[in-house]
Amino acid sequence: MSDDQELERFEAWGVRLSQIWLGVLWGLAEATVFFLVPDIIITASALFAPRKSFAQMIAVLIGALLGGALLYTAADKYPDEAKNVLLHVPFIKLHTLEHADRQMQDRGMFAMALGAFSGVPYKTYAVNAPRHAPFEIFMAMSVPGRFPRFLLSWGAASLLGMAFRRQIQASPLAALGLLAICWIGFYTYYWSIV
Repeated sequence: MSDDQELERFEAWGVRLSQIWLGVLWGLAEATVFFLVPDIIITASALFAPRKSFAQMIAVLIGALLGGALLYTAADKYPDEAKNVLLHVPFIKLHTLEHADRQMQDRGMFAMALGAFSGVPYKTYAVNAPRHAPFEIFMAMSVPGRFPRFLLSWGAASLLGMAFRRQIQASPLAALGLLAICWIGFYTYYWSIV
């Protein structure tokens, strides 16, 4: 395979992984009923296409905000039912919901920013939020509650993508495999302590 064909193939990986619609969909799903963080797709696309993937990271944020708005609205009208839906999401336990509620009592909406880095899912704050803040405040605080971690994931993977561009170009499947191993390791640890 020529260098031009190899570069074309590499760029195709980046384009496929950094689709905007995929970012919105994953962000929305994870903010509601999906259990795998959108940082997975953010890091994968950033590894292959650092510049193009920034738009996808913003799309993930938009999807997450839509999901948060949906859960907040549902919990405002049907609090018990909304919490029951979350209790059927893998690895969301009653103590997780109660922990998010206590954090919001102690720290208000700033608790979401701490949760982003402490393993407390955003969705657990969203279902508790109607008891603690009006919708507008919840949505405004959701941005700093989600964006910094997404930006950190994107930035770290982008830097690795640029630093190891030749190796990734030479073997995109191996790069994707290494990233998958990292995420499997992360979730193996996270799920063991939840």
